[in-house]
Amino acid sequence: MLNPVQTQIHYNYRHAVRPRQTKIDAVLQTQLAPCLKPYYLSFGEIKADSTPNKAFTEFLSTYVFENPEDINEFMKNDKSDFQGIVGSIPKKDGDWNWGGVDKKKLFATLNKFALKIREIYQEHNYMQNMLKMDESILDDDEYDEQETNIRQKKQREEKAALTNLINAFKDLGIIKQDKTVNIEPKINGTRGIVYCLDNKYALKIFRNTGILPDEKGHGASTESNILLLFKNKIFIEDKSRPIVDFYFADLNAGYIVSEHVDVAVKRARKLNTPYNVNSETYKEKLVEYIKAKSGLKYDESEFRRTENIIKGILVDCGGFEVMPGCPYRYKKPELQACAV
Repeated sequence: MLNPVQTQIHYNYRHAVRPRQTKIDAVLQTQLAPCLKPYYLSFGEIKADSTPNKAFTEFLSTYVFENPEDINEFMKNDKSDFQGIVGSIPKKDGDWNWGGVDKKKLFATLNKFALKIREIYQEHNYMQNMLKMDESILDDDEYDEQETNIRQKKQREEKAALTNLINAFKDLGIIKQDKTVNIEPKINGTRGIVYCLDNKYALKIFRNTGILPDEKGHGASTESNILLLFKNKIFIEDKSRPIVDFYFADLNAGYIVSEHVDVAVKRARKLNTPYNVNSETYKEKLVEYIKAKSGLKYDESEFRRTENIIKGILVDCGGFEVMPGCPYRYKKPELQACAV
């Protein structure tokens, strides 16, 4: 993109969805200029002290992106100290005290953990594939023994990585040194691994940090965008808000931290319907409700999966499609060169 100062040409941006937004937020202008100039954002609920990258968080809370490449384009122009970080640090919850944590060290810790987990699972998958290639030359006992060794190796390395993460959290002051906490893998999916942090938080590590053609609607960038839009805009005044609470994510490192929800959760946010929250009918009504409010259609194969809607709460936002009439759809602004 040309620099207006260097070329002495004034660029007039027009946005088809919100043409009356002509003011420029000062934070956006300094952190994400020039590509965010068309947008004026003001979210009183988003506080700078708990939100490391307020400008980028506000931006992803305003529009929904059909193409994650557009998100990456804006992210590359993010000049803040927390490039790629969106969302807010959670409030104190029991033994977990996130307040006052050194945010740079926190994100570095989680980035290191995500890299290690990907390394462990990639090696595990490679070794499994190699074993399958040798299946014809191994007898059953040999095959079972090698398969067990591969699985146990992965379990040992994953356990060590989780222990290191807990120790790092203690060093950061998030958890007291004398407290015992439990972090364990809950879901091993095709696109990521989800860890449960003390039945309070869910840490989702995506297997791939890049953008794959067949992963439309999935990934750290896309899912964070949907979750932020739901939390800070579409459902901000909806008390039922049957969507999992999103905390923060690192789009570069490929992970998301959100509320942990399972079948044992004591509360249930639900729609005002007579249907049981665990019924297929309720899930269909929930998906219809979200579509009517947002213009986003949830893939049927996703909401049919038992782990994606739990106790009436949508816990996985991967698989949304932006419908043609969606009022939040991002459209690239038109660019006009005008004489100054």
